[in-house]
Amino acid sequence: MLRFFKELYLTAFTIFFRFCNGAWSPETNAGKSVTVIALIEEAFILGVVSWLDVLVGTKSFLNIPKWVIAVAFLALWVANQYLLVVLGHGISFEREFTHFKKSKKILLLTGCVAIIVGVVSFFVYSVSVFHQFFHIIPKSRPKWPF
Repeated sequence: MLRFFKELYLTAFTIFFRFCNGAWSPETNAGKSVTVIALIEEAFILGVVSWLDVLVGTKSFLNIPKWVIAVAFLALWVANQYLLVVLGHGISFEREFTHFKKSKKILLLTGCVAIIVGVVSFFVYSVSVFHQFFHIIPKSRPKWPF
């Protein structure tokens, strides 16, 4: 089971590495893959932290400076960069991915996309619940001219 989750993680790297592959250098593709993966992980962590605030009934967990969130993102980015690019796990998996059976590719791609959509949905829902629970009214958005 752990191997499957590892392959899903590496599949996420492969998806973002291959996205717009022809327009960028391999180094840029690796960097953008690591960045998107770190953003998804950060969204999950912030979603969990917002639920901790709701369950505890305080705003103490998310009442942190923005620079702390930036440092946490940077730490995630460095960890992912090290595992996926420096050690080469992501790069070698991306090369092997082409040779997988079609059924394995479909399973990994479907599972990976489902997890990404699930994490993003969890984050958006968590923010919504957090705002409702603490009666936070988001700033109004500018109205479109049409």
